Amino acid sequence: MAIENKGSTERINETYRYVLRLYGHLINGQKVLVTLIDIQVLFDILVPDGGTPDECEENVNKILSGIVKSFKIKHIKAFSFWGYHIEKKSYLRIYTNGTGERKKAIQAIQENNFEIASDDLYLFH
Repeated sequence: MAIENKGSTERINETYRYVLRLYGHLINGQKVLVTLIDIQVLFDILVPDGGTPDECEENVNKILSGIVKSFKIKHIKAFSFWGYHIEKKSYLRIYTNGTGERKKAIQAIQENNFEIASDDLYLFH
């Protein structure tokens, strides 16, 4: 059972990667460390009704370009977390290099009145 965790962004093979370390004890009392490397840190932005994913992506690029060092955008279709929906909705999935960058990006997006799938600043994978 993990009793402590530590997340960090580390340089691996000339690229920055998010690394999560889980610390704990086994049943026999031995200490254990599990290291998860290259976890994708992301969040999803709902494409507004009446808008297109490309238009939304252009606006998001303008918002994030001066705030987040590095990010990647992918178009996806998914069901909303909230309520019952018959059809999938369009979202932009934003990938960042770490939780700090993700937090800054979410705050900037929310300040510009975009709706994100989850506003939890600390849930990131």
